[in-house]
Parts: sequence; structure tokens; C-alpha cells
Amino acid sequence: PQAPQFIGKERRRRRAKMRSRGMGAKQPLGLQVLSLLVLYSAVTSATCPHFGAWLKPVGNVFNNLEGFVTLQVAPDAKSVVVSMQITALPFSSAIPQFQSVEIRGPARSIEVVPDGTAPLLILPQPSIDQAITSTYLTTVRRSAVDMEEFVEYLRQGLTYISVPTDREPGGELRGQLEVGHCLEASLMPSAGAPNMHAYGFVNVMIKQDRTAIAVLAQVPEDKTRALSMSPNNITISNAGNILVTVQPMSYESCVLGTFDGKKADGTTCNFGERHVYPAEINNANAASKVWNVMNPAAAHVISALEGQTAQVFYGTQTSMNMGMPGEVHGVLKTAIACRLLLGVHDNLFTVATSHMSDWLTVWSMNEGNPDVRPTLVPKYFGHPYQILKGETALAITRRYGMSEDEILRLNPGLANIDALPVGSTLCIVPNWQTVVAGMASGSALVDPRVLAECGVGIGKLCVLGIGF
Repeated sequence: PQAPQFIGKERRRRRAKMRSRGMGAKQPLGLQVLSLLVLYSAVTSATCPHFGAWLKPVGNVFNNLEGFVTLQVAPDAKSVVVSMQITALPFSSAIPQFQSVEIRGPARSIEVVPDGTAPLLILPQPSIDQAITSTYLTTVRRSAVDMEEFVEYLRQGLTYISVPTDREPGGELRGQLEVGHCLEASLMPSAGAPNMHAYGFVNVMIKQDRTAIAVLAQVPEDKTRALSMSPNNITISNAGNILVTVQPMSYESCVLGTFDGKKADGTTCNFGERHVYPAEINNANAASKVWNVMNPAAAHVISALEGQTAQVFYGTQTSMNMGMPGEVHGVLKTAIACRLLLGVHDNLFTVATSHMSDWLTVWSMNEGNPDVRPTLVPKYFGHPYQILKGETALAITRRYGMSEDEILRLNPGLANIDALPVGSTLCIVPNWQTVVAGMASGSALVDPRVLAECGVGIGKLCVLGIGF
């Protein structure tokens, strides 16, 4: 069926009316620290991408391709970063000629946009050369003509990835962009490990309908936190049962489920059948990263992953010789909101400015020296705040000096701002000057004597113990 035309005029009218009244108006840079309140549903976190799409063949004619796409909305909501992974499965060497990948909408998962509708975004044209690799990877930054409309479609679950080919010009692969359930684990050294500073980080994204998962395994590039050697065994297990095996080295295959370059009968895959796949362990600073994708994934595997007890191990020859399952290990937990992973070019200042905060506020939420910023370590960019029964976005924005526009701009996963789910987490970066000066409700929480000592309005910086 064709998708109905999505109508967001009322929300836009309301935002425009608020702006005309001065709500959400920006102060000149340097006069005021702008505040932002970022909402995430209970199943998302900044350490995982905002949206994911598991790509499967459309129809039953061609079935030797699959893929996975992640999409991250920039904090200013003016662009998105899209990472795309398309894989040719090992049982067939028939690779089509790809056309430019498209993000289309508005349409639900069982709908298509009307004929002649322009794509919302156009992504690069994939290319797979079997002699080199059977996996195509790319990461690009793109902006839609109407970003406000595009992000609105994203938050409503009305966008999908379409991969046209010469075999299926209307789209051979398709996947709906959605907010997945995110799990994470910081991996620390096992007892007796050769490097007690070794580290790793793992994310698991689970599809909303709990039928597929994607695992991202990473290691830092700095030698002080490196394993003694490259991993040769990466597993996620629970109660002794292996749930997921991540391939830490590139491998060859011509049979689905094999990784040694051999057929089911033990003979070597011939050149025409050979598929080469990249390692699924990623350096933190890699431009494009390889996910381990299970689509479909067994229901018992997903249940065990969600049980908050599954363990991740990065094994090496060293750990094997020492009788340990891994040099580093950690337990998968639901991802903690209001955090992001630092990259090689990140510091507290870049984190603060990207979220329109200040580095002192960011530093106050995180441990350690502000000049020490190891990659892959989650850092808070906002204060986690859990929604209670009866709380509304309007009351919360007034309390913290916010506007609805700012909430929506930095909350791409929020489906309905007028119905905040009880128990969901808000990430708050308060507008301290607005709150302290009494221009936002809730400022009575500050002792007037403290305000007098701070000298609000005369350029002094004060750190206040406000009882939020």
C-alpha cells in the first residue's frame, strides 16, 4: 500500500508561535550559556546511533544480499551521519549493479511512497568487488532539503532505506529506520592479564520487534590500553552458552556460517565461489566500522542478551595460554543515557560546544582530569533525569530554562513530546543563567543569599548546588 502524506503543520505552527513570543530565542554568543535538554526513550543512548535499519531483500526473487545502516542526527539537527554496510552472502557470487541508495518516506514498514516522490536523502552508490571484499562500507554526512521535516519523519518511524539495483530498480534491499534497544559493555582487564590498562567497548543494538541484532566491537588505538596481541576470539555468552561470536580477523567463506574458506565437505572454496569478509573488530578511530549482524536472531539469544548478565570476552593467544576466556571482559547492560564515546579529536570543549553547554559543566559530570580524555570511554554530556508520572515537557522546560524547539532538535528519537513515557530518561544541560536569575520556574530552589554572593548579571561565574 502507498503511504499517507504525513502532516506536521500543526507542530510547526506551534513552534513558530512560540518563537514569535520569544520562547527559545537565542541570546548573543558570549552573553549566555545556551541550555539544551535532550530526551531519550528508555531504550536509547548516545553511545549507540540514534537509528538503525536492518536491510533484507524485497520479495523472494533475489536473496543473496543483506545490510545494516545506522543514522546519527547532529546535535544542531542540521545534518545526519549515515554509516552503511552491505554484504554479499557466501552462497552466491551473482552481484548486481547497484544504484544510489535512498532514504525514503513518509512510509511505514509495510508501505511504499507514491510513484514520483523524490527521496529524502541520496546516499552513495555501493560497489562490491568480489576479488577484494564482499562487504561494502561507507560513512557520509548529509543534509536534507528540509531537515525539520526529515527528522520529524525519523522520530515517527516513517523513513526507510532503499537499495535499488539493476535487478530490482525499485529497491532490492529495504529496512525501516528505527530506534533500537541499546546495550553496552566497557571491557576491563581480567585478573592476571598482562596489561592491567587494557580496554574494549561493545555495543549491541536490538531491533524493536526483537528479531535481529547488530554488535559493534571496538578497541582503542593507544598502546597503553592495547591487548597483548590482536584478539582471536570474541564472544558474548551467558551461563556458559555462547550467544554471539564476533569474527576478529578477516576470513573467506563460500558457505553461510563457515569462516575457514572451505565448503561443507571440507574442500577449499574455488576462486569463483570465494567471498572475502572484513574483521569485525574495529579501531575506535576508524571512519567506517563493521558490525556483526544477525538477521534473524533467535528469540532465546535476544532474551539472554537483555537479561543484564551476558558477558563479553576478547580472547587472545595470551589469555588462552593463561587459561582465561579473555584478556578483557565486561557485562552487557542497558546503555546509560546522556553519555557519548570520545573520539580521537574530542575533548570536553568539543563535547560541550556540540551540545551548546560549557566545558566546566561537562567536567563537573565526569571524573578525572579534564585534560585526560581516553577514546572509547563514555562521558556524560547531560544530567540524566527520569520522567515521573504527571510530568510534562512544558513544566520541565520551564524549570530548566528550555524551549520545546530545543528539546525536539536534540531529541531525534522522541516520538511524541506531548506524551513523555513515565520512566524514560531526559538528559539535561540546564540554562544556569536563566534558572538562577529567576526567569524559569523552579528557581526558588536556589537560596537568595547564594544569588547575592554570585552576583548574577555582572559577569561572575558561580557553580551552584541546586537541588534538582
